[in-house]
Amino acid sequence: GDETISKQLDPPLEGAEISTSIHDELAEQELRLMLFIQSIPGLKAVSMAVHYSLLPQIVTPTLAVFTWMVSLPKAASLICFVCVSDLLNTAVKWTFQRPRPLWYSSNTTLEAKHGSSSSKSWEADFSFPSAHTQFFAGLAFCASILSGFDTFLGMTFALAFGFGAIVGVTRNYLGVHWPTDTTVGLILGAVLGTLWGTNDPYAYLLQQADPTLSLTVAATLTGSLVGLLSLVRALVPDVDEATLAEWSSNVRSHMPNTTFRPRPREIRSKISMLSTIFCTLAFTALCPDHLPTAMSEPVGDGMLQTLVGLGGLGGTTMLLKQSAVVQQLELSSAEMKTTWKGLAYSGICAWTFLLTQVVSHKLFSTPVF
Repeated sequence: GDETISKQLDPPLEGAEISTSIHDELAEQELRLMLFIQSIPGLKAVSMAVHYSLLPQIVTPTLAVFTWMVSLPKAASLICFVCVSDLLNTAVKWTFQRPRPLWYSSNTTLEAKHGSSSSKSWEADFSFPSAHTQFFAGLAFCASILSGFDTFLGMTFALAFGFGAIVGVTRNYLGVHWPTDTTVGLILGAVLGTLWGTNDPYAYLLQQADPTLSLTVAATLTGSLVGLLSLVRALVPDVDEATLAEWSSNVRSHMPNTTFRPRPREIRSKISMLSTIFCTLAFTALCPDHLPTAMSEPVGDGMLQTLVGLGGLGGTTMLLKQSAVVQQLELSSAEMKTTWKGLAYSGICAWTFLLTQVVSHKLFSTPVF
């Protein structure tokens, strides 16, 4: 009953201003809902699929294939959007620093449904809002608008909203997010996806064919996001060590073999997103001279372009793994590793949004003018 669930929560930590932002009463209500969700049969497989779907080795080639098979301008815009959305999600996480459910209390019947004690099998960043929910909800809303499906506005948005809500439920099922995390993630994704899809900055830059404008927009947006993250770090102090120790103890009570510490609030951890945003928008400056068909890509056989694209991505990945430079970086500074990672993602963007198309046209004699 309600009394039993109330006893499952520890009292708030003394002196832990950040963790006690989740009041006991709200935590009780959310725990009750999460326990109900975890009792629903058949959710584990889809929850784990959603959980691992945002790994770079999965999401990067998937979105790249969409670029080569379906539409360069739509896919590039979508990729840029999800990176912007992720950074805004990070800014909110760094502001609230809300503990995930399994961090909050050791005295609950909530399960770690992923079934693994490995720290790599669950999330190590903060809880609010849910990045997975925001990603998929934003993706659904933005893709619907970019694809023109918003003609059937009510039905399309209802499906997109439902899709995002299902993703949110899977996060609650695994015990990695509170229901308010997923609710706010769903709303943020819907709002941001609608705004981006309606305005479509990438297509606008392609249509303007103004290199100066492209570089200015790319630098301004990327710089603004770096500034936002820096401002949050400056204004909001880190979680104190006593609270971190308490969270770590709570986590080990659920997963005894897990080594726990939240991911540090470091801007360099977001270099892949920042590089992708800047390069995606900046490379529109090269399209008037080198890829004038950009708004119509793929031109010719999309399957052939995809084979060229995947071959290039695969070859680049193998070279990076075997590179002596990478081996040396294992012993070098974090700044050098960050720089190398930024350059690697810049190269991936160049290959995905420009060079694959140019090479394909050369190989298969597809006219580009």
